[in-house]
Parts: sequence; C-alpha cells; structure tokens
Amino acid sequence: MDQFDTYIYELIARHLSGQTTAEEEVALQDWLKAAPENQTEFDALSKIWEDSPLAAVPARTYDVAAAWEKTDRVVRPAVPSRIRSLYAKYAAAAAVLILLTAGAWWLETRSSLKKHELAANDGKIKSLELPDHSTVTLRQGARIRYVNGYHHNQRIVELEGEAFFDIANDPDHPFLVRTPNKSIIEVLGTSFTVQTGADSTAVTVASGSVKLGLENDTTAIVLASGQRGVWGNGQLYAQNNNNPNYIA
Repeated sequence: MDQFDTYIYELIARHLSGQTTAEEEVALQDWLKAAPENQTEFDALSKIWEDSPLAAVPARTYDVAAAWEKTDRVVRPAVPSRIRSLYAKYAAAAAVLILLTAGAWWLETRSSLKKHELAANDGKIKSLELPDHSTVTLRQGARIRYVNGYHHNQRIVELEGEAFFDIANDPDHPFLVRTPNKSIIEVLGTSFTVQTGADSTAVTVASGSVKLGLENDTTAIVLASGQRGVWGNGQLYAQNNNNPNYIA
C-alpha cells in the first residue's frame, strides 16, 4: 500500500469530516479494497478520529427558522430573497471553512503517521537512523519506507534492494521488514543483511536471529548468526554463510 502517501491521509481526513466528493469517495473505496492492510489502517485512523478532542466535542444544534425570524425583525419586516440567498451562501462557505480547518488540524496532529522514504539512487551508499534508533545502511539503488512511531505496536519498514540493518532491542515492538515479493522478515536479534528482488528474498544474519517467510506463515524459518536464508520460487531454505565479506 502506499498507505503512507499524504494524499491518502488527506482523503481519509476529508471522508471522516464529510468533505469527500463522489470521485474522491470512489478513490478511497478503491484504495480500501486494494489490500487488507489498507482497511486496517483506515480503521485505526477512524478510531483516532473518534477519540480525538475535536471529534469528542458535542455537535451544536441551531434553530435556523428562529434565527431567520430574529434577523428579519432587526433588519426589516421582509428581507429580499436575494439577500437571504447571500446569507445562505456565506453560511455554507463558513461551514466548509470550519470543516477544512478541522481536517487540517487532524492531519497536523497525525503527522507522526506519515511515511518517509529514503533512496540510495545517486550511486552512493546511504545510512539512516530510524525513529526507534535502529540503523539502516542502503546499498546503491536500494529504497526504504518507514513510519515515525509504531504501527499497531510494530516497527514496520518496506525495503526494495539491499540493505544492512542494526536493530535496536525492543521486545515489546517487533521489527518487520516487508519486501516487494510479499515475504516478511521478523527481527528476533540485532543485525543482518537483506537482499530483495521481484521473486526472492535473501537474508544473511550477522548477529542474533531473524525469522524469514511469508506473513502468518507457519513454515517460516529462524536464522541464527552466520546463517543465510533464501525465500523464492516456492522454496524456503537456510544454509551456512560462507562469504565473510557479505557485509562489505
């Protein structure tokens, strides 16, 4: 999912505040149907919206008819219909402005949910410290996407290409690496190298242990320090790493 795309968050904010057009609503529904995790993300954001102080403020109700009668008495016995139309137009504009302001406030307070991206696409190796203080070194051509903070009590990143990870210890928040071929790497230790491709994923463990397989896969394997695991073409296996220079 590019569930981290700012446009999607703006779309969700507009939906929750009742501002979406028919076309935007179709786009949102298409996004929700594209992947199960999109619906999960939407449900989490909806809960945040419902629990936010802004959403918790009781909606105020107004007696529109009484307000018009009061205005009529103050201004003149009979207000021309053209003026009433202008009043209605400005009232509608004010309502839209309030909704847009609420949406902007919500997006600002939810800034920690935005996904960030770093690509080593200029022919140089790049290093990055994640919000949890884990470090990632990207090989040339690699790309990583990550969210500030936790996502459903997990630390999740998406990787394309090859990278070396040195993971900060946090047993209460599992660290997961998602790859383009849908394989999942669950970190049980500290440092490892990942090579991703369209059809396969290879993991070489430098220290600690790492689980490799598909999401919710009971046949996933656990790799210990000094082992290399490969997933791809329907096969999943582990072997000892005989290349002492793989990190280089």
